[in-house]
Amino acid sequence: MGVRTPIARFLLSVLLIATCASSAGAQAVDTVGTRALGMGGAFVAVADDASAVYWNPAGLASGALASAVVDGGQLGMGGAGEVARQERRERRRGLLMALGTPPFGVGYYRLHDDVAWPAGPSGATGTGADGPSRRVTTLATDHFVATAVQSLADGVHLGASFKAVRGRVFSGDLGQPDGAVVADLWDEAREAAGGQTRFDIDAGLMVDRGTWRLGLVGRNLLAPAFAGRATATGPVRLGRQARVGVAVVAGDRLTLAADADLTTTDGVGERRRAAAGGAEYWASPTRRLAIRAGVRVQTVGALRTSASLGGSARLHGPAWVDVQATLGGRGADRGASASARIQF
Repeated sequence: MGVRTPIARFLLSVLLIATCASSAGAQAVDTVGTRALGMGGAFVAVADDASAVYWNPAGLASGALASAVVDGGQLGMGGAGEVARQERRERRRGLLMALGTPPFGVGYYRLHDDVAWPAGPSGATGTGADGPSRRVTTLATDHFVATAVQSLADGVHLGASFKAVRGRVFSGDLGQPDGAVVADLWDEAREAAGGQTRFDIDAGLMVDRGTWRLGLVGRNLLAPAFAGRATATGPVRLGRQARVGVAVVAGDRLTLAADADLTTTDGVGERRRAAAGGAEYWASPTRRLAIRAGVRVQTVGALRTSASLGGSARLHGPAWVDVQATLGGRGADRGASASARIQF
């Protein structure tokens, strides 16, 4: 039987992505978005503000009439004042700025993945021209986004984010001068990396039935590759990613959500495949204060769990501030973020 509807063709394409994803250098989805991270990253079926240009482009169709968000945060070590010791160090940072309405959206986001660990065989410290060295890997991408949404039927929407992506990648050994901090080594690596610009597309599906929602998103569908100036293993490719989410809206004040990656990707420093669950609760009928909580589990490799807690407060009229903190058993799973949001 042939595939006869646009929805079926979209679902089939995402399932094909799930079975053939290529991924040297994919960046974690749950890096940016304070509301989303406060729910543990369970947001693909919730995305109803301007951050939908990142989390699920189709979410703009059933979200706020108009919204804007400025959002930033970090997972992993801060870097400042941290002496470059022998242990492995990781950091993920994200910045998002976006505007969204039901038919379209625009945005910019930046993702930085950084890892540093002892150079040399079997983890032994290597020696460079400046003394002891560390193996440093950094992948930084800047995404300039235009999002369009098409409604296929009542409560069924498709969206696409068309992106110009500027990528910089470095992987190699750097000398570790006395008193060096890890953050300085990562900055040095990015300066040495140069940069290239590629075109890419994300696509999303949202089915909104009022009391429940289903979301599906495919990211990096063109799998752009960036040739790092100092990367001996060749170009680093942003691997295709697929993620599914469901949400249950229990009245006007409680939303429960769950997400799961359909792909396993080789990120900077580790393989990633996550499942997440979270809740958003409005503490008053006037919706002036919200609290969120969530759990995220890495299901590939050693099982790893992190928990998030966050909230929102309305400052005046349509203006909001959002905050969240994430705690985990490993330093790379701990962090915080904040955002300012206007929503009508």
